Amino acid sequence: MSIYYKFKGGLSFETKEEAEKQFVKLSSNENGIFWRLKPMPVKGIFLENHKIRIESEGFCGGGSYFDTHELIRESAGFAKSGKVMCYEGDDENDGSYDYILV
Repeated sequence: MSIYYKFKGGLSFETKEEAEKQFVKLSSNENGIFWRLKPMPVKGIFLENHKIRIESEGFCGGGSYFDTHELIRESAGFAKSGKVMCYEGDDENDGSYDYILV
């Protein structure tokens, strides 16, 4: 079943190395929304020095949304600050929000 999703926000890390490690984790999960075949660029997630910025929305399978949501939550456990808004529903006007706060 296809769902409409939005992820928007960012996470800041103590070091650039930790940000890179979490970026790789988020973008290399084959079941996640951000994964792309190499050499295609990753879309919707951006590495900016010691920060990860997330801006992605569209339709996906339910499993992809929940896998990505869980990966963002795990990465937030390593962040020093940040907030990511997560939305899922049947369309862009009929869904529920969850916020991952650090």
